[in-house]
Amino acid sequence: MTIKGSIAAKGTATVGDGIELGIVSVDDITASAVIEGTFPIYGNALILAGIAVGGLDVDAQATPATTTNMLSGSVEQAIAAWRFTASSTESVSVSSIKVTHVGTATGDDISNLKLKISGVQIGETIESLNANNQVVFDLSDSPIEILASASKTVYAYCDIGVGIWTERTIRFEITQYTDVVAYGANSGGAMIITYGSADQCGVTAFTTFSKQTGNKMTIGQVLWLSL
Repeated sequence: MTIKGSIAAKGTATVGDGIELGIVSVDDITASAVIEGTFPIYGNALILAGIAVGGLDVDAQATPATTTNMLSGSVEQAIAAWRFTASSTESVSVSSIKVTHVGTATGDDISNLKLKISGVQIGETIESLNANNQVVFDLSDSPIEILASASKTVYAYCDIGVGIWTERTIRFEITQYTDVVAYGANSGGAMIITYGSADQCGVTAFTTFSKQTGNKMTIGQVLWLSL
């Protein structure tokens, strides 16, 4: 019979230190049979390696563009999009995305929220906003996988309530860096969420996160004239 042991290093572990697991004395084993062997018994020393945790850049996109004629009663309307870009350090696995509605439309005006990548839905459809005008998409069963230095654009969709006769706006954002939960494929560490900002040379740099808000969508109406 072979017994295996495993441990997880703490964040305060020192790179270069060695870790050994072993049995110091025969008295450390409780068994119904006679135990024989030479003690202490140790496994091979394992050296702690330093692995850098990568970053994930989240940027609101210009498409879908601002509109003033999103129709009351329409379904599966694109309302916002964000580009997710992994740093060059390692690939990324995104397991949760929280979006917040900051427009003037009420919770009753918006339903059946969903996310898509390249036209394919990811995660479940959420029937309505919660009490904080937010939706949390749990993607842990099928995370978004993004290779190092690669990007994927996530689009948000919703249905628009019927019978809206006053001007109301729909606008969604990722408000805080904690609204996106992602882990490094190699390190297993929690990703640092940033956003892209261009310097004077036009090079995109990963910058401390600030809210990423989609364009404003205004609910409009079709006017029918009877002659």
